[in-house]
Amino acid sequence: MIVTIADYMTFTGVTELTNETQVTEAIRTAIQYAETLCSRTLAVHSATTPHTQVWQFSGKGAEKLYTPNAPIKSITSIKYWNGTAYELIDSASYTSVIDDNSDYIYFREGYVWDKGVANWQVIYVYGFTTLPADLKRAILQIAQSYSSSITRDPSIKSQSDGEQTITYREVTEPTVPNEAMSILQHYRRFF
Repeated sequence: MIVTIADYMTFTGVTELTNETQVTEAIRTAIQYAETLCSRTLAVHSATTPHTQVWQFSGKGAEKLYTPNAPIKSITSIKYWNGTAYELIDSASYTSVIDDNSDYIYFREGYVWDKGVANWQVIYVYGFTTLPADLKRAILQIAQSYSSSITRDPSIKSQSDGEQTITYREVTEPTVPNEAMSILQHYRRFF
């Protein structure tokens, strides 16, 4: 996972977990939420764990190709369906622009991604070298919110210890902290 239980414990200041399964589920849910909102797989790339995607798609005649996942680390190959087979495109004819959020591939000579049905195949490696600190913090904030929303019995409306009474509000889903939402908006892909 891109965020670990150790990360969670450091973030929350907890030194001992009594609910590791619950926290693991909260982290997974937070990562899934972030990936859905950001419209991409959040992955950390390394030499031992490369994230390679083989992506076959239909060209739309556009100049830029935005990949489903980013940032792009390298492009292994681009192939075009010529009607009978996929034809390898010379790597000198294309390049990519990388900025973590709006990575795209384009042809140097002004060519476009020809229209067609499943007529292109791109194989590329993607992922962050290290997960950006603000993105990790957003995921941890969401995980903490989710974990705290499931730590109590939902049938209990209030608790009292004699001196203090706590009344719980009705929560149907965990609240995403504003700071976390703001951070995730920065990593969101709009294509």
